Amino acid sequence: KMYETFVHPKQIDTVVDEEMHMSDEDIEKSSSWLKSLKVLLPSTAIVTASTLFIFVGSILYNSSSKNISSSVVFNTKEAPTLTSDVVSSGSTPSQYFMLKKVGYNNIDYFDTTIDSVLKYNFLSDYMSIIEPSSDMEFKLYDAYKSSQNTFQFEVCPKNGRNGGIIESECQIGSRSYNFTTLKASSSHVNFNCNPFDKFKLTVKEISYVDGSTVLSTLEGSLICMYIRRELRSLSSSDLTTVIETMHKLWTTSETEGVAKYGENFHNITYLLRFHHFNAADRKTDHIHNGNGILMQHVKFTNIFEKSLQSINPALSLPYWDFTIDTAEGKFANESFALSPSIFGHMHKPKSFEDGFTYDGDSIVHGAIPDGLWKNYKSNFNVFADMDYAYGYMRGPWNLNPNPYVSRYSFNFSMYKMPSCSDHFSLMQYDDLMTFFNLGEFAPHGNVHILTGGAYGCDMFQPLLKKGFIGDEYSLQKLCISWSAVIMKSAYRYHLLTPQKDCVVNSEDVNLSECKYECKESDKEALYEFISSLAAAPDDPGYLNLNLDKAGSKEAWLEFICGGNGGKVFSGDNFESASPIDPIFWLIHPPLERLLHAKFMGGGFLDESWGTDAKGQNVCITAKCYSEEEGRSDYFDDCCYGHFENDRLLDAVSGDRTKYFGPSNAQTLAATDPRSSRYAMPYVYDDFSWDHCTEQDFAGLLYQSYQKKRRMLWYNNKNTFNGVGLVKRSL
Repeated sequence: KMYETFVHPKQIDTVVDEEMHMSDEDIEKSSSWLKSLKVLLPSTAIVTASTLFIFVGSILYNSSSKNISSSVVFNTKEAPTLTSDVVSSGSTPSQYFMLKKVGYNNIDYFDTTIDSVLKYNFLSDYMSIIEPSSDMEFKLYDAYKSSQNTFQFEVCPKNGRNGGIIESECQIGSRSYNFTTLKASSSHVNFNCNPFDKFKLTVKEISYVDGSTVLSTLEGSLICMYIRRELRSLSSSDLTTVIETMHKLWTTSETEGVAKYGENFHNITYLLRFHHFNAADRKTDHIHNGNGILMQHVKFTNIFEKSLQSINPALSLPYWDFTIDTAEGKFANESFALSPSIFGHMHKPKSFEDGFTYDGDSIVHGAIPDGLWKNYKSNFNVFADMDYAYGYMRGPWNLNPNPYVSRYSFNFSMYKMPSCSDHFSLMQYDDLMTFFNLGEFAPHGNVHILTGGAYGCDMFQPLLKKGFIGDEYSLQKLCISWSAVIMKSAYRYHLLTPQKDCVVNSEDVNLSECKYECKESDKEALYEFISSLAAAPDDPGYLNLNLDKAGSKEAWLEFICGGNGGKVFSGDNFESASPIDPIFWLIHPPLERLLHAKFMGGGFLDESWGTDAKGQNVCITAKCYSEEEGRSDYFDDCCYGHFENDRLLDAVSGDRTKYFGPSNAQTLAATDPRSSRYAMPYVYDDFSWDHCTEQDFAGLLYQSYQKKRRMLWYNNKNTFNGVGLVKRSL
């Protein structure tokens, strides 16, 4: 049952890792122009579609050019034209239509006029998707939309005994042309189906001349699936419904929700506890800073989405493509996603360049100021070993006294919203683990930083004025990473301990006091840790701490241990409490969408998981502190959560020896679009990045596809078990 929370039960028995492979026949069918090329080759040459594919690819692609002839590569078929002559002869193309959700654009995965590698392989057996509990209309593809004929369609569920048709549940619709308005219109069908339910579709094309002559009949299969769309592409009514339904997870108790909506319902407290329990463990972070980051968050996101669907089965979770905002030159707080009618905007500090300070701002101004989540209050901690500071369910190292969900905006030069360039660069890596590791940072993590932020940067000013911090750039970098990275690490190394039972000042939250405590025996190691952060100007991690300056050690230890270091803290979306901020749930699907595109474009040359935490980059905390051993070392569980077969820790029981849900490997297999046994209940709407004017994503993916294709061809040519050899080499 726990497995079914993440992947569809109908697919569970057959989730396997399949190798991408196109037969010679498939290639010849999909690229008719390749056949004509044979006449250009010597008659004595032994030619296969595979060799032609590689030969033509080498002609089309010029590695020194940004443009990769996408118009040829991805649209190799000429779209047939529906004329009265063609129709009357009964030679209508095999598929010239789709069913689509009313109010939305076509989904290109079924358009036979588009020959693209960016498709889900498991959809090849179907003519279209039916979205659950949604009005679906009949739509001709652009090449045929001028047809004046009438199209009658019948959709019948295939969920009877042995997959038989359920005649009593069939629905009928039509698409007709109005000769007065010169426009076509379609009636709708609507099925309360579940993902992977099958349907039979019958389409009859009737001549407009006499209104009765059946020109052609076409039969095929449909599949029920959710479609995840970019937030801005949702219709106004769907957007409102999604936001309002999400909000119910913040306002409905777990008990009430399960009783009303069923066992798939989980409220935000339940979801927050799971994330916090896995992320804030003192030994290590089981879901961040390592290879498991994306798969672990796919699991969380799917639980959240199923909870939404328990309330409204027509909904799918939208994703927020923040590279669109970057391309438009917007800061995080200017994004459509953070507007009052969506997830509420962010207060600006008195000085956007200095960030939120005690000198000019109030801690409570970090609260969400408008929208449905206005002044939403933080949850209280329920885990005894994480009960620190003010008792809120926040990272023990984060001494944030704000009783409200906090966002602290700023404009520091070293942190920018993820860009097209960031995502394009990530897609160029041919190692899956590198993709997972680097995907956490600039392509994704900066959204957490910029929507969570930090409070209290002015607490570092005395250190700057005395020369213990070398420049303003270093001060800003220290401020943002202080709680979320530096103090968290010191806490995990057992170099300090946050105070407990701190009290929020009810009259002025800014006067609240909570500090870090240090043992005298740990102070030398603590200063060595702080010293290790310093980096030279030519280092990407540049941080000027002037460690050679007299009094540096004393100043830093005084600042951290019982000093103002405890007054610098992070906003909620930049720590283990991040799910409490609704924007959290839309910022992980974009990485999964990138992964789908990369897989479709050939995948990675190395798709193996790291197995040696000490010798490989499995997680940042490969060396961790064991309370049982009283020392730091490369213990077996230091990187738990980031290996192939790792699962989530079970937050319901609060027992770190119990686990929940599928493994990372099972989740990866379930979300692999190359597999005919793809098991996620959703697909993404498209794989286009039209706003990225300086990056050719289509060309990059075609190049990647060709690289993998050549490797498969070579191995098939040189072994009786080519695919097996490739699997082993990967």
